[in-house]
Amino acid sequence: LPILPVMEEIAFPQEFHSKLFAPDQPTPAATTNNKQQPQQQRGQQSRRGGGARPGQRGAPSQRGEHEATDNAAPTFQTKLQALQSKFSVNISVPPRNQRGVDQLTVRGSPDAIEAFKTELATLQT
Repeated sequence: LPILPVMEEIAFPQEFHSKLFAPDQPTPAATTNNKQQPQQQRGQQSRRGGGARPGQRGAPSQRGEHEATDNAAPTFQTKLQALQSKFSVNISVPPRNQRGVDQLTVRGSPDAIEAFKTELATLQT
């Protein structure tokens, strides 16, 4: 039998909610040097009078694809997003303006929720 997702409210003091929205580590494939390189290339192309050489109709689309891969800036995700991905759960945080709401609502498999609770306890220190 497949395990159906369950919803559980977990006690988590509101004073620690900001830790969930702090940036987590950047994705491993992203580096900071990728963003600087295309700017230099674009500047050189504009000084040369545009991008495509006369008679090269296919050049802009090829250049656009090349720039799209070079423009990959580091992608940062919040701790909340990282935890959702790691444990395959959906986490709902109450709005910031609601005072005294010291809980999170988590939806996922029972095992995933238990593993999430263990990791969540480390954020409360």
